[in-house]
Amino acid sequence: MYGVLKDANKYSGPHPIIAHPPCGPWGKFKAVSKESKEDGVKAMELVHRWGGVVEQPVGSSLFREHGDGRRVEVVNQFDFGHMALKPTMLYWV
Repeated sequence: MYGVLKDANKYSGPHPIIAHPPCGPWGKFKAVSKESKEDGVKAMELVHRWGGVVEQPVGSSLFREHGDGRRVEVVNQFDFGHMALKPTMLYWV
């Protein structure tokens, strides 16, 4: 396990990743987001290189801009115990 105390931007493999980059720069409120797009781009680079899963809310443009569009699944977090329906996109390689 890579661990939460390490900088994920420095990960160099060789295992698949599970990433949840900030959704602000990619979601409905991207016009007012102060977060950088870099973490999302890096997550997509890592998942394409090592495999794994990247999570974003429905409506995010991250997968459209940096994915190949073939590996996106929509799930509802409610099905996994979240109190709200919360539709979420998973991109996997």
